[in-house]
Amino acid sequence: MPSAVEDFQHPGADRIFKERKISLKQGDGHIRLKEGPDNSVPTDCQASNEIFIESRLDKRGYCFTVSGTSGYLAMELPDVYGIWTEERAVSARLVAGGEEKKVDVSPNSTAPVGESLPGGKRSVLVELRVTG
Repeated sequence: MPSAVEDFQHPGADRIFKERKISLKQGDGHIRLKEGPDNSVPTDCQASNEIFIESRLDKRGYCFTVSGTSGYLAMELPDVYGIWTEERAVSARLVAGGEEKKVDVSPNSTAPVGESLPGGKRSVLVELRVTG
């Protein structure tokens, strides 16, 4: 009999890593990678309460849906250079050259991060938090 204890792992994380090269680790279930029919890459990221991450890893970007007023998702997404938000404020933690940086993004706005900033370095997104 399988255990009923929640392990807080993102559903389909192994498959997503193989297909999209993003390592989704732990979260509270309120931030999830958006997928299209049959687990395909979605064609848009236009619904409210979504977060869009731009990365050189995949030119299509990564769209995350948010359910609730707060949320948390740990991950490893390399070469991130932009974060777009819809209705929610987002806090992101990135690591570049062994240094960690926190970036706060207001609702309905965008923030350049990593190498898109003057003198910026290639960055790995390690955490998203919806803060309001």
